[in-house]
Amino acid sequence: MNSTANQNEPDQSELLEGTLKLKATILQIQIMAEYVACSSYIYWVRLLLMSSSEKKIGKKRKLSVMDVNNNIKRQTSALIC
Repeated sequence: MNSTANQNEPDQSELLEGTLKLKATILQIQIMAEYVACSSYIYWVRLLLMSSSEKKIGKKRKLSVMDVNNNIKRQTSALIC
C-alpha cells in the first residue's frame, strides 16, 4: 500500500526541474520589469531634456530632436538594461 502512494509523488529530479523552471520564469519577469522601468526612465529624461532645450532663450543654435537624442544616448550609455 505504501509503494503505490510513493508512485504518485514526484521524485527529487522532477522537483528540481520544476523549481529551476519556476526560478527561470521569475528571472525572466524581473528582467522584463527592469527593462520596462529603464525604458520609461529614458523616455521621461528625453522628454524633459527636449522641453528644457526648447525653453532656453539666447542660445545661438537651438538643439534639434536629433541633437537631444544623440546627447541622451551618449549620457545614458551606462544605463544599458
